[in-house]
Amino acid sequence: MEEAKKLELKRIEKFKLIYIYFFPVVFLSFTSLYMLVNGEDPKGFFLTNVLISQTLILIPFILSVCMLAAKLLYKEKDINYEIASIGFGMMCFFFMVGCNFYQYYKYAEDSISIDLLKVAFGTSILLSCLVSSIIFIKKYFDFAKGKTMNVNQKISNMMVAGAFPLLFSISSYFIY
Repeated sequence: MEEAKKLELKRIEKFKLIYIYFFPVVFLSFTSLYMLVNGEDPKGFFLTNVLISQTLILIPFILSVCMLAAKLLYKEKDINYEIASIGFGMMCFFFMVGCNFYQYYKYAEDSISIDLLKVAFGTSILLSCLVSSIIFIKKYFDFAKGKTMNVNQKISNMMVAGAFPLLFSISSYFIY
């Protein structure tokens, strides 16, 4: 019977994942909670905090999904970093969404309408899709530089791997 493969990451990769995802979750959510508990006006900072925190978490998440798709198209075997990044990203994104909704319903419901919160969520998704698409194009060309394939195949692989932000942004348009 074959042994299951363990998800192995280098030490610097673990540090990057923890820093990329947990810094916005811890810093921005608790800063917002601190300001709300101290009686600050939520109109001044809450929606901006929602926009920034969701965008900072979604950019590396979407980029990891695109790079995972690119590595699968090129039949690469080393996909551990992308899988771990997607897992951490989903966990942190759901925590941040829950934290933002909790803070909204607990402290800011009477001063900010739910429609403005939905606009902040939708804008953060669209902004993160745009930024991650631009970063993905650069990372993809660096990744595909050493591969032996014709140019048309490389471009079609890039379009397939980079389709996730487009689909994500279109679906967020209909949801929000």
